[in-house]
Amino acid sequence: MVASSSLRDLTLLAERKGPIVDPWVTPAISIGSQALKHRNEAARLWQGLAARVLGPKSSIVVTGAAGVGKTVLVDHLTGDGLSADYQPPGRSIGAEKERVKHNKQRLVLTVVPGQHSLPRLTTLDQSFNEKSPPDGLIFTAAYGFAEVREQYAREALVAQGLASLDDLLAAQRKTEIDALEETLDLARRTIRLNRKPTWLLVAVNKVDLFADELVGAQQHYLSPDGDFSRTLDRFLLQVGKDNFTWNAQPVCGWLEDFTWNGEDRVSTLKPGQRNKMVLDFLHVLGDTSAAARG
Repeated sequence: MVASSSLRDLTLLAERKGPIVDPWVTPAISIGSQALKHRNEAARLWQGLAARVLGPKSSIVVTGAAGVGKTVLVDHLTGDGLSADYQPPGRSIGAEKERVKHNKQRLVLTVVPGQHSLPRLTTLDQSFNEKSPPDGLIFTAAYGFAEVREQYAREALVAQGLASLDDLLAAQRKTEIDALEETLDLARRTIRLNRKPTWLLVAVNKVDLFADELVGAQQHYLSPDGDFSRTLDRFLLQVGKDNFTWNAQPVCGWLEDFTWNGEDRVSTLKPGQRNKMVLDFLHVLGDTSAAARG
């Protein structure tokens, strides 16, 4: 099922060479087996992305709840995470910026820390500054598979009744919506003053943990009857559908099992499948920013 909004329609991929493939279908294992080739292609696409976003000086802000893999995902989008010796960084404490120059274009991508802290609040305030708002947003979600790193936090959640993996995932999907509402509240203010940002792309990350549930994940993020879509649709009514568009695309960064209170969810994707999803996400990111530019 694909939602009806123009940026949620597969026709956006028509300018690409090759067949149009439903992004919510796991790539075949045989696709994208050459990691180095995909690393170079990802780096090339990332370098060229600056030419496809708004204006000579553009910015994208990456937000989302804590533990959804924002920094690791950005590393994979730039190609750095696809190197054979890549190791994911620890928890992000402060803002992280990735700068790209392409001819006379300049793109700045800012990753907002997920943990509730002064650096997070400072980064949000600076990123949604009224004088220099972002052109677009990448909201990172993980279908509930957000890593809870601190042992005391894990114990507290179990004590609150989230002992099973299913209970944890359901609770953390609600947390994603809370984080989305926070992002949209900030975006609403800057849109009224500056008509920016003009687009949001939901990066549904960690697909390796729910590759066999992609239909359910697609419905969760794109179904008009779901809380996620309803949150964004309310936002569109407030800022105007002509001023903002959004899309959701599955993607995967680091391949890693997920464990909660003795229950394991095994990572099922191969590196080649992950690489293919990274490249598809980069294409959609370019399509989304270009479509918003009109």
